[in-house]
Order: sequence, then structure tokens, then C-alpha cells
Amino acid sequence: MGVVMYIMLSGKPPFGGRSNKEIIESVLKGNHNYNSPVWSGISKEAKDLIDNLLCREADMRFTAQEAYQHTWLTEQKEKEFKDVQISGDVFTNMQGYMDSLQLKRTTLSFIAARIPEDQIK
Repeated sequence: MGVVMYIMLSGKPPFGGRSNKEIIESVLKGNHNYNSPVWSGISKEAKDLIDNLLCREADMRFTAQEAYQHTWLTEQKEKEFKDVQISGDVFTNMQGYMDSLQLKRTTLSFIAARIPEDQIK
């Protein structure tokens, strides 16, 4: 839930890296931040919810029920999410992220098509 919420509010995944290995290391360390300019318009309460959803220690991480009862989400539900403002950068970031995923898929398909079957393992 935390990853999805992070992406929905910023348009980028919370754990970055230049390779799958770096991304996995970042996930294992629990490294995420709010340094992108898009986060300047996001409330402390929303960031708190994300922090609790992305908590590395599973027993400390929010359950779905705890998340549902979080102050930020409760207030947004009461307002019917009318006051949530999403920066235009979020859509640009999300499009860039999706484009990079498509490039990765295309590249992997190209490479896989050229590897002899006996070498695929």
C-alpha cells in the first residue's frame, strides 16, 4: 500500500536505483525520501501515513485497518477527497516511469529473443 500511495502522490517509486540490484538494496534498507519538489505540497500527515506503510520492520508496519484509520485518510474521506491537490509534475513523473518500464520490457524481450534456448538459464 505504501509503494502505491507514494507513486500516486509523487509519480515515482519510493525506492530507486540504477539497476535491479540497487533497487533491491534500497528496498531492503528501507530508503525512501521526500526530496523531490512535488513533495513540498504534500502534507506531513500524508507523509506520516506513507512512512508507516513503508516501515521496514513488518511488525511495526501499519496494517490495512491502521492505515484506513489514519488521521490523514480519515480527514480526506470526510472531505470526499475534494481538497487533495495533485501537482502536474506527478503526471509527468508517472509518464516517465511508465516509459522507462516499457523500455526495460522491450530491451529484455529483444535480448531474450537473441539468446539460444540452452543458455536461457
